[in-house]
Amino acid sequence: MNTPTLELIHQHGSVRNYKPDSVSEELIRQIVAAGQRASTSSNLQTYSVVVTTDSEKKLKIQQISGGQKHISQAPVFLLWCADFSRLKRVCERQGYDLEPGYVENFMVGTVDAAITMQNAALAAESLELGFCYIGSIRNAPWELIDMFQLPELVYPVAGMTLGWPVEPPIIRPRLPLDAVLHWEAYQQDDLLFLEEYDQTMIKTGIYDGRQVDQQDQAQAQETYGWMEHSNNLSPSFFLKSHGATRIRYTAELALGGLSENRLSTRVGVLVTVAHAGGWMAGLCSRTTPDFLPGG
Repeated sequence: MNTPTLELIHQHGSVRNYKPDSVSEELIRQIVAAGQRASTSSNLQTYSVVVTTDSEKKLKIQQISGGQKHISQAPVFLLWCADFSRLKRVCERQGYDLEPGYVENFMVGTVDAAITMQNAALAAESLELGFCYIGSIRNAPWELIDMFQLPELVYPVAGMTLGWPVEPPIIRPRLPLDAVLHWEAYQQDDLLFLEEYDQTMIKTGIYDGRQVDQQDQAQAQETYGWMEHSNNLSPSFFLKSHGATRIRYTAELALGGLSENRLSTRVGVLVTVAHAGGWMAGLCSRTTPDFLPGG
């Protein structure tokens, strides 16, 4: 069975070359509204998105993100955030207190934001727009916090460039379905699938000139594929080459650390209250999972 939605999903490719044409506010609002229709944990909707078309801001984000030129080239940049600040205001309105500290909230906010941005991305592609996720904004999240004046309990999850593609994107092969789809129990005998995929990716030439941490680029080009590239982008690589910025951002941010970067109160909101009627009270009462201490 095939449908227009399935066809659109399977034609996805990241866009890194945009026309200078602007994207109207109406279209942006339509895209974000589609994102809002995504599933959300307990209807908390713990996400927000900040949109910028400012050239200076986009150039600064480009510098933070390793010099990716399509960031400043794209007419629109969206910063997708996990957002518990709104929930804090709701709970204060209802007369409840907040307590920071649970990793579960970090997971809820991050997953909510991710699901929402993917819904929005699919909507953008249905309108013939292109996009590219920018995860490297997490190289310096505190700079984005200052730039966009994010309040406490709001932290950046990922960025997204948005615009009209100059040409159709390259559709990269994905792992074989049997490498990611498991029936009844997890199967680890997937090395054959991974090796086949590695060769497929080498043949695409997508890693030409992009070999990470390889001294002999010419020689590496023949054998450098998905497996080597993935290894060099693993946490151990970042621990070695980036001072563990991303690892510390993820782990310590959830636990209330990184106070030197003013991130200590960005996440970890929980409320311990009794149920009361209405959406606002319901939100507050559901933010403490029953299975967690203090819940």
